[in-house]
Amino acid sequence: MEQVTTYGIDKIGDNQALKFYIETISDEYTLEKENLLENAIDLILDIVFNPLMPDEMFKEEFIKVEKNNLKKIIEAKIDDKGFYAFNRCIENMYGDEGFGLYKYGYLEDLEKINNKKISNYYKKLINEAKIDIYISGNFNEENTKKIILENKNINKLNSRKENIIVNNSLTENKIKLKKINEVKEEMNINQGKLVIRT
Repeated sequence: MEQVTTYGIDKIGDNQALKFYIETISDEYTLEKENLLENAIDLILDIVFNPLMPDEMFKEEFIKVEKNNLKKIIEAKIDDKGFYAFNRCIENMYGDEGFGLYKYGYLEDLEKINNKKISNYYKKLINEAKIDIYISGNFNEENTKKIILENKNINKLNSRKENIIVNNSLTENKIKLKKINEVKEEMNINQGKLVIRT
């Protein structure tokens, strides 16, 4: 039975969130009452916790390909002028604070990414980051909880203290500032975009 996996990055306030998704049909609707939910949970957790890392490092050619993909995403943000205008507004308001940073980063930072840095960052992320697991659809809650708690990847995790920024006083105080800051960028386009944030 086919399962669909995807991933994404989001910004939630000053926090960056990596998201992994998997979709499958409910076991209830399979002809042979297969354990598709358990297989899907095992698969997504295996993808997250056991990437291909020969010698404890990501493969150099994969890093190169992903950096190139990331470069295209960053360069393409200007194609959606409304999205671009909104992001430029946030960047100008918050600068280098977490909330002000574009979720995919910046072209000038790409060259700083190398195999060693990204591999070490992945290990730090897996060992320290807050992990939330959400399941929606038609499933047995107790059985699903049991599947997750007995998963070999979950059992390998060390305990951790949540390290998220809930209320960043710098971000909150920026909102209260009464100073008006006007930024104009000129482009050869047919329709202008105006973003006002108060």
